[in-house]
Order: sequence, then C-alpha cells, then structure tokens
Amino acid sequence: MKSDKKSGLTFWLAGGIVAIVCFGLALFCGFRQLMGEPARCGVTTETAQVETGSDSSESKPPGVTDATFQSLVLESKTPVLVDFWAPWCGPCRMMSPVVDTFYNENKGKLNVYKLNCDQNPGTAQKYQIRGIPSLLLFKDGKLVDQIVGSVPKTKLVETFGKYFEEQTSDKLQ
Repeated sequence: MKSDKKSGLTFWLAGGIVAIVCFGLALFCGFRQLMGEPARCGVTTETAQVETGSDSSESKPPGVTDATFQSLVLESKTPVLVDFWAPWCGPCRMMSPVVDTFYNENKGKLNVYKLNCDQNPGTAQKYQIRGIPSLLLFKDGKLVDQIVGSVPKTKLVETFGKYFEEQTSDKLQ
C-alpha cells in the first residue's frame, strides 16, 4: 500500500514538473503571440536602435512582393539587396535596424528591398530560403551573394560592398 502512495506521489510530482516545463516553453516560444498579443522576446525597437546606432529619422527600405520582384529586383540596372524576413522572427527584428542603416548609408549605390516570406512564399521558395533573415544580393538580374542569419553591419559591408563599389567605379571610368 505504501508503494501505491509513493508511486502516486511520484506520478503527480512528475506531472507537475512536466506542466511547469511545458508552460515555460509555451511562454518562450510565443504563446502570447498565439493568443493574439504581441510577442515580447526581449528585443524592442529602442534596444535595437541603441545597439545599432540607428534612429527613427532614418527611412526604411520599401517592400517587394512576388508580383513586383521581377521588375524591381531582376530588371534593375543597379545591384539590389533583398531582405527575406517574417514579422514573427526575432533575429529578423534584430537585423531590421541594421538593414535600415545599411540602406540609408548606401542610397544611390544599390537598391534595398524587404520581402515578407509569409506574405510572398513564391519568391522565397524560388530562391530556396530555408532560414531567415536571409539577405540576397542580385546584380544584373542574377543572385551573386547571400548572408543567412543575424550579422553586424560590418559583415554586410564586407560581403556586399564589393558589388556596389564596382558599380560606382564603373560609372567614373
């Protein structure tokens, strides 16, 4: 009889621990967002601005859709950087101010667009986007380079700078 009480207590204790772990995971994984509330992942616009040095006076890159991708990106005479993102993606929200700053610092050298993968799955599938944020650089209608994941602005300049600096030097000659 004592073993029945002991096993019952163990069962309830284990069940309680499982419930606590599940509740914690639900909160961590965006339970609030599923319930219609905004997700709070510890990254706010204010902290992202402080970390990247951007401010709200800077303009943001325009959006591109499946319908406008051909004309805005593939037919562009200047290099084009496309930020594949989704509103629920924490790393995408962290990268947004970095991409905004990069866009503002390089206006005229290249075009920058943001593509919401949830609203435009066709283009994301065409370019086999498996992880976001994904930053793809197109030149003369062809994909020439890409970065997947959240990276500092210095990595954007290092990876993509050579493509639009060539454009500037070509115009000077």
